[in-house]
Amino acid sequence: MQQVNLYQPILRKEHKMFSALTLAQVLVFMSLALLALWAYGHWQVAGLQHEVARAQLQQAQGAQRLEQLRVLYPTRRKDAVLEQTLAAAEADLQTKQRILATLSQRSFGNTTGFVAHFEGLARQQVEGLWLTRVEFSRGGADLGLRGNALRPELLPRYLQRLGAEQAFGGTEFQSFVMTRPERQPGVEFVLNTGRPPE
Repeated sequence: MQQVNLYQPILRKEHKMFSALTLAQVLVFMSLALLALWAYGHWQVAGLQHEVARAQLQQAQGAQRLEQLRVLYPTRRKDAVLEQTLAAAEADLQTKQRILATLSQRSFGNTTGFVAHFEGLARQQVEGLWLTRVEFSRGGADLGLRGNALRPELLPRYLQRLGAEQAFGGTEFQSFVMTRPERQPGVEFVLNTGRPPE
């Protein structure tokens, strides 16, 4: 008696995973898929080439139109005479605006003149005191007096007498400087109703 083991690997029927028919079908399917992808890509490239050609044609037409416009309307050069005229007109406008601003403020300073001031200065003489400079600034709003005196006590007397003049009524001096110069008798003085000069 003999036993045969049917479970031995030699006796078992082999199952093939992929048959030749299956492999052929897969190969045909993949070829068709690749062919479809190639056709789709070719169609997209053709569309893009068409768009590029149209854009290049539009660019060429735009450049041609720009050249025509350059011929019709050449670049203008700056006119030196016109620029000078414009600069003069702007300067004139600024001057007129300053005048208008001054007139609109209605602050013209002393509109009656300075004759009364000079007459008052001439009437009030003090022996031993003399003026070397009389200065009106800011339209007569500020007054500056410079002079010499043989003795310092003559200056208060002179200022008191000036206060009696109608032209100097209410005048207040904001700065007062008195110095004793070298090699000269007496004193020098500077009086200012506003800010003293530099």
